[in-house]
Amino acid sequence: MQSRLFRIIAMALALGLAVTVAATAGGNREESQEDQQSQEQQQDQADQADSEQSQPSGNAQPAQPGSEPAVDPDGEPVAVVNGSALSNERFNDAVARNEMQMRRQSQGAPISETQLNDMKSNILEGMINEELLYQEAQQQGISASESEVEQQIQQYKGQYGEEGFASALANAGMNEEQLRSEISRSLTIQNLLEEEVTSGIDVTDEEVREFYEENTQMFEESQSVKASHILIDTRDAETEEAKEEARARAEDLLEQLEGGADFAELAREYSEGPSAQNGGSLPQFSRGEMVPPFEEAAFALEAGEISDVVETRFGFHIIRVEEKSEGGATPYEEVEPQIAQYLEQQKQQEAVQTYLDELKEAPENEIERNVEFG
Repeated sequence: MQSRLFRIIAMALALGLAVTVAATAGGNREESQEDQQSQEQQQDQADQADSEQSQPSGNAQPAQPGSEPAVDPDGEPVAVVNGSALSNERFNDAVARNEMQMRRQSQGAPISETQLNDMKSNILEGMINEELLYQEAQQQGISASESEVEQQIQQYKGQYGEEGFASALANAGMNEEQLRSEISRSLTIQNLLEEEVTSGIDVTDEEVREFYEENTQMFEESQSVKASHILIDTRDAETEEAKEEARARAEDLLEQLEGGADFAELAREYSEGPSAQNGGSLPQFSRGEMVPPFEEAAFALEAGEISDVVETRFGFHIIRVEEKSEGGATPYEEVEPQIAQYLEQQKQQEAVQTYLDELKEAPENEIERNVEFG
């Protein structure tokens, strides 16, 4: 099983970065559903949850970092590893890219000088680590084959398409030969780590079971509902008469449903919510995500049941519950593979860090750091 660490190293090098700063923002509900739900469905759920003021940022560009480079491009190299100078240009590029990522993730919140200095220090150490590993691989005669490099290139082209691949290279200021060189370097490091560090690492069934039992809170699922609804919108109703007319329309639709009408067809024809085009179907939701009257009615129903007319500040709803989960702990068998993978990755990362520490402490390795941050 390939370690996530290896994939991070390979991708970081392929993009011309020494390290990748980990994302600090947790995946929110909208992001986790982005590939499964249309923009209209997400908006409908946001409305029902009374959170219409929090809209996705779309393609808004993040604030650009300062134009001044982190270090003088023509100054002494940021570091020297066994006589090999590390590129100031590459360091500056990595800093600029990671600062842009940090600003994007901060969503307008200020980034402190301490955070920026920590990021720069991490990038410097990442570049040193990479150079040490690459030099060690060369000393041991470990390298990447042309077929390995070509396979990675084809994987990128298949993922992004020929035009997207070319555009990504242009945006990174690289050509394909430069990318091949970076990939060869990263795969060489990967081969070293697999051969010398992680090949014997394993996770036992007992370790997986122990982790599950000691961290049961990580596997708790809240009660949730998968539902559809028909909405008669009253937000533009300016008189009580208009509101009562909307209620009457909802009551008429409920009677049709009780008489055997198809819920999805009525929703597509009469619902005034964004989910109408999908037969009223909403993304699965847990408690606390919908306005209280809607939530109370939905969780009171069993799968297959239809509510009475429910009034919220958005209008009148008719709700049908498709599925209902009572929550509770996810069974061990369902999460066992994910736990095993996590523990294996954790062991691999610890082993790689120990290996790096040993390389840095080895008397034959000389490391000269020429910059400090903070």
